[in-house]
Amino acid sequence: MAVKRLFIALTCTDAERAELARDQAALLARVRKVHPTAAGNFHLTLAFLGMQDEDGERAAAEAVAAAARTCEPVPLALGPLGTFHHRHGGDVVWRGVAATPELNRLQRTLVRELAQRGIELEARPFIGHITLARSVRANKDDDLDRLCAELTSQLSGQPAGELSDHLAGRPASELTSRPASEPSGPLSSRPAIESPDLCDPASSGSASDPRPPATLHTDVSLMWSHRPEDGALTYTPIATFALDGAAAS
Repeated sequence: MAVKRLFIALTCTDAERAELARDQAALLARVRKVHPTAAGNFHLTLAFLGMQDEDGERAAAEAVAAAARTCEPVPLALGPLGTFHHRHGGDVVWRGVAATPELNRLQRTLVRELAQRGIELEARPFIGHITLARSVRANKDDDLDRLCAELTSQLSGQPAGELSDHLAGRPASELTSRPASEPSGPLSSRPAIESPDLCDPASSGSASDPRPPATLHTDVSLMWSHRPEDGALTYTPIATFALDGAAAS
């Protein structure tokens, strides 16, 4: 029976991809080693399911459909750059997202629907992020965390100190371990589970808040990670479902 490496995600809009590509280009110019994410692969992972057979894929699709029927569209606002540190092979650099009630509710609902169908996920915190690059090595006299804060400041116009203190309501010091929801990391038979709300919802795009306004994401996708004949890592949607919980209510 065929197996696929599956995850559930929000895909990025063209405008978000353009902004993430700009961030990525700024990063690549400042590091000595990097494996950048292809622009077509930018996404926000909500749950990483690992290797699943046809029965697991069917159950996962049912879980996503069920969650989509009860969850409303998700406003997504991009946040600061950050890192997950690895002892071997280089670090991961990502762009964070602001935690919102809609995002947290969708992620929790997906975990519950998956569990009801026999897909149990590992109990690790959910940290919403979009991976810009893996296997990152800073230049000899540079520090990657400091570089990310500096690049965030340059790209957004906000002071680097303010941006490095918090992501989704969590101190930056707590966000340097590998997330469970990283679809290209080592395979696990029991991947990512949700955590409680990570922060109070924060508005964006106001006169006093220089962050860009959030983009409303109206669907969620079950996706698989694979390498087609050309060998390039590709993330392909298997099924996409409209988030119409607001209409249902």
